[in-house]
Amino acid sequence: MGDRGDRGRIDAVRAFCRAQKPYWQQLPALAIEAAEPGEEMLELVAGTGLWPVGLDDNLYSAYVDCATGEIVDGEDPSQPAPDDVVARLGRANSYLDARRVIAELSERVAHRGNDKNAAWRADVKAAIGESAKAPYVRTDNSFGLD
Repeated sequence: MGDRGDRGRIDAVRAFCRAQKPYWQQLPALAIEAAEPGEEMLELVAGTGLWPVGLDDNLYSAYVDCATGEIVDGEDPSQPAPDDVVARLGRANSYLDARRVIAELSERVAHRGNDKNAAWRADVKAAIGESAKAPYVRTDNSFGLD
């Protein structure tokens, strides 16, 4: 199959993520509602609009940009993720299915009951401003990963 087959799979993974853009745009606001204090992954997506999808040696090799649905580089989110990273992600990665992620987070929110962390959640929303609203729209290219 070779390069042509690999190219097709990589393009299909990228297209799958882009096609879910309306769902990715819901994720940062939902992440705030689902998060508990100290849940770094959900705080990351709420604050940066980047959903971590590739974990290599405890570092994220890629993210989905929730504003666009694009798979972006883990070191420089202003750039597309390298093809070899996308190829690895495409192997049954449930984190690339925005609808599934939203369903799981919505379930957490629905079963949360009395929100013991309402004040913390309000502080997070105030700190990140517009990112706390759905649909998520990136207002600059800083990504907040410093």
